[in-house]
Amino acid sequence: NAMQAPTWKGYEIPATIILDHEEWTTDNDLMTPSMKVKLRNLLARHEESIAAIK
Repeated sequence: NAMQAPTWKGYEIPATIILDHEEWTTDNDLMTPSMKVKLRNLLARHEESIAAIK
């Protein structure tokens, strides 16, 4: 039945989420011109938040 709640495995449930209130664009160097995420820049931007999670 498509209306049943999904059964999630433990590793599929995020423990923590970091919300970024700024749009990811090529202007702020978080996206490439082909609209791919620049992971290194994103990780550097949220370095403190990520360290606090671990």
